[in-house]
Amino acid sequence: MSDQAEWVRGLDEPSAALLLAALGPMLESFVEIGMGYLSLDRSAGTFSGGWAQRIRIIRRLGADIGQPLGVANSSSVEGAPSS
Repeated sequence: MSDQAEWVRGLDEPSAALLLAALGPMLESFVEIGMGYLSLDRSAGTFSGGWAQRIRIIRRLGADIGQPLGVANSSSVEGAPSS
């Protein structure tokens, strides 16, 4: 995704301005959390649970701000005893 993010940054195509405005930040978000090595042709079903959760968070952060977002850390999800 790093390559695609760089490519999108370099585009200056007025007819695709709305698409690029949405796609660019989404790709940059993936790169920022360490998923830049992935390719766009990879099936979402091949991601581990942790990576799938990160993708859902990115998608929600880009969604309407009025929608609720719940986040749980790994220990609370796995039922680890609290200290």
